[in-house]
Amino acid sequence: MCPESVVAAYRDTQEIEIHAFAENPPDRECFLILHKSPGSGRTKMIARFERHLDAFLRTLPYHV
Repeated sequence: MCPESVVAAYRDTQEIEIHAFAENPPDRECFLILHKSPGSGRTKMIARFERHLDAFLRTLPYHV
């Protein structure tokens, strides 16, 4: 059992068999953990990181 992203990475390079689950596994939740009070110089950098992360996550074929 592994994430779909791992299967996609090895599908063409390894001899593997892919089998579907009889029932869908539960959804996973991921969290972005931030410091309560980042330094003043970090606020813009963190906001920029969040924008780039959001844009990247929207390119993935998974439910975001």
